[in-house]
Amino acid sequence: MTSFYLAWFGVENVTDSLAYLGCFTGLLMVITATVCILGALGTLDHWYSHRFEISGLLALFGSVTALVANAMLLVATVREGIESVPYFVTWGLLAVASGWSCYVVYHTSVVIPSPKKVAVAASATAVIAMANFGYTQLYQPYHEEPRPILDAKFGSPTLSADRKTFSVPITLSVEVRGNVGVYLVGDQFVVYGRRVTTRSSGHSAPDWRHDSTDGQAELSRWTEMRTEPIEIGRWDLFGSWEDPGVPRSTTRLVQLPVDTPYDQLGVRAEFVSVRRDRVRLEPAFGSSAQYSWQDFRNQRCGSGPGDCVRYRGRVAESNSVARHTRDPRYLTLWWNFGPTLGTVGLESTIARRGDVDRSMSSEESSRLWSRYGLEKVTASATFRSLLDIKH
Repeated sequence: MTSFYLAWFGVENVTDSLAYLGCFTGLLMVITATVCILGALGTLDHWYSHRFEISGLLALFGSVTALVANAMLLVATVREGIESVPYFVTWGLLAVASGWSCYVVYHTSVVIPSPKKVAVAASATAVIAMANFGYTQLYQPYHEEPRPILDAKFGSPTLSADRKTFSVPITLSVEVRGNVGVYLVGDQFVVYGRRVTTRSSGHSAPDWRHDSTDGQAELSRWTEMRTEPIEIGRWDLFGSWEDPGVPRSTTRLVQLPVDTPYDQLGVRAEFVSVRRDRVRLEPAFGSSAQYSWQDFRNQRCGSGPGDCVRYRGRVAESNSVARHTRDPRYLTLWWNFGPTLGTVGLESTIARRGDVDRSMSSEESSRLWSRYGLEKVTASATFRSLLDIKH
């Protein structure tokens, strides 16, 4: 039974792993399954026919290998909570059965030729297995991190032939530093205009308080600033990916009349990413749009004056053990937009089907970042004066 599960999970890891280390782990699982099978054959010979002198040693080594493997699978199953009771019970029973087998085989006069060499070989095998398990299950998931970078800049404006409109290019640059690629779950840029009104006299503290409660992000004694979105857009296909060390830039044009009431333009950009070595995102994610004004409406989207588009898709875990022992997870992205900057933004979560629309605590968000690398990257806000164009 142990060799069946090890071979099954090992072959899956070798063929479908998201990282080279996962392939190596799968190969070790296949080798371990082979050792368990040889141990079972040695047990039959040791108890019945006694044709081979080393059959007892082979039976003992196979039993010890099965015990270590089942114990590790049991730890991997319960490390973040028991989600599959059948697998938990199966590996618990197999671990007990393997331990009992070790005890029985050891007390049947097993002949161990060259005990020191055998002890060294067994110890080396155990060290390799435990080191690989510790690295893949405990150390590696929390160590190497991708470093996605996002930058947004205004270019030089261009007047139209009739000098009634002008265009301002916006360059959006994305680069993933490090050795880990990411999925670009969703992206968004917001171009907003600012109207600046000069006051005849300086504001006092109570007036600043009024401006703050009125939704203004910046408070000034001598000017009053009003900000509102002009253009909201995206620059890539939701669910696409970015390879590490390959910078990429996209340019978008914003067109406005010369007599626009705004004195300044600002741009804000952000995207949500998830690590490609932790999950596999289904290809149809970017085409699974649902609209709050047509398909659904809940507390996470479409409340108040804003609307949103929701994208959702199932994600595959990074290794075969997690895929079989954990409940299916779904990645959800909300692209929110509305008449004010406060209603514009991206939200995302990875959760089980019954929890996809539930608001997350900060602790849950931190756990998602640790396990899947789910994070939101924001570019520094950039502004440009329009006085040189309007005058």
